[in-house]
Amino acid sequence: MRGCHSTQLIFDRQDGVATRAQLVAAGLGEDAIDHRLRTGRYRREHEGVYSLGPLSMRGRLVAALLAGGDEATLCHAAALVPCRLRTHVVTIDVALPRKRRNGNQLRFDRLRVRDDEITRRDGLRVTTIERTLFVIAATGADIRQLAQEAIAKRMTSQRRLSDFAERHKGERGAPALRRIAGEPHTRSKLERRFLRFLADNGFPDPLTNHPFDPYTADVYWPEYQLVVEVDEDAHKLTFEEDRARDRHYAGLGLRAMRVTEQSIRDESVLREEVRRAARIVR
Repeated sequence: MRGCHSTQLIFDRQDGVATRAQLVAAGLGEDAIDHRLRTGRYRREHEGVYSLGPLSMRGRLVAALLAGGDEATLCHAAALVPCRLRTHVVTIDVALPRKRRNGNQLRFDRLRVRDDEITRRDGLRVTTIERTLFVIAATGADIRQLAQEAIAKRMTSQRRLSDFAERHKGERGAPALRRIAGEPHTRSKLERRFLRFLADNGFPDPLTNHPFDPYTADVYWPEYQLVVEVDEDAHKLTFEEDRARDRHYAGLGLRAMRVTEQSIRDESVLREEVRRAARIVR
């Protein structure tokens, strides 16, 4: 009974999966494990890795890491799942420093990943977001949207992407990171429209997504001491939240204005509103 309780704890702790070595260490005999596999009580996920039944996405990731051993690291698209940048992958990629035979919906990539390019997300060992984007970009895939989302969630920054690209200069994937690092960072389509409006109307380039803890200003001109909040969903914040944000900016000596989907449709009116708010004299 003690062995059964111990093995159940292993499965519970690891999202429904366990290795053969773990089960043996918990006191379950080899014959008992084989019997449970034959009778369907255990299900083989990978070589030496078993489950009690259908797995969640996280359970599949845990099983893949257990199959790879202590040096296994989630990479490629699989590394995006613990970051909440993807919800699901069919084939899970795992980086290993040695060659290993692939498994069911499991691909081992013989890669030697630097220690500073490995991190933990959701308790799982994964390549850093910079490394992950770099590898995906090397396949020719467009990583712009993923990179923008990762920056918006503060998982990385344009500076860190630029530094990573410089470290891997000459390798595939580096040019894409450099391009993204050099683009204005925006978090929404409406922000990109507003930046195009500013450029088309001759306004100076602003800073984008500038931190004013605990808030982040969508657009900021230090020379005008002006903050612009681009509200893609004008009802997302409550009246009290809007006022609290405005008070925070005012306390820093900043003026604030808001741009909505409706206001950006009339460019002539918006142009004058921005000029007045920035106190630009024609």
